[in-house]
Amino acid sequence: IPSTALGDYHLLVIGPDTGRNGVFAAPDIAGLLLQYPFPVLGLGQGGSAFFEQAGLGIGWAHSWISFDPSVYVVDPAARYWSEPYTITPLERRVQLYAERLEEIGVYVPKPAASLTPIGRETGDPAHYPVIRETHGERSFILWGYSRGPTAMTDDGRSLLVNLSHSLR
Repeated sequence: IPSTALGDYHLLVIGPDTGRNGVFAAPDIAGLLLQYPFPVLGLGQGGSAFFEQAGLGIGWAHSWISFDPSVYVVDPAARYWSEPYTITPLERRVQLYAERLEEIGVYVPKPAASLTPIGRETGDPAHYPVIRETHGERSFILWGYSRGPTAMTDDGRSLLVNLSHSLR
């Protein structure tokens, strides 16, 4: 990474296997990546650990592990549910994965101005596996799941694309 020219990139995706239990596997690399102004999409435990390293409110220290493959849609009118793909929630719920799996839910009893809850755990009113944090012009989104697109539903794949699109 130190010798890689990242100027042509527009989105940093942190993989789920880059951290565990709040510890980012390469803290020196995290520091280098945080010097660049592009937005970050963090996946699963790796994303959560990266955000912890960055000192964000959507990091590991503010989270728990659950096993919910669906989310409650916080704001159905938000662009995350319609751009570029339309996702139609059934009673404000969207199933992202075909079966239960580990997910990281950020505890947010009352959202700060810098936080945008997107998808909440269906059984808990204060934990969000899909959440955005913004600082100035820079945004960070946690996708609290570690499994990839082949395990997702069509709606799950669409939401992941929509989230990436929103970070442009």
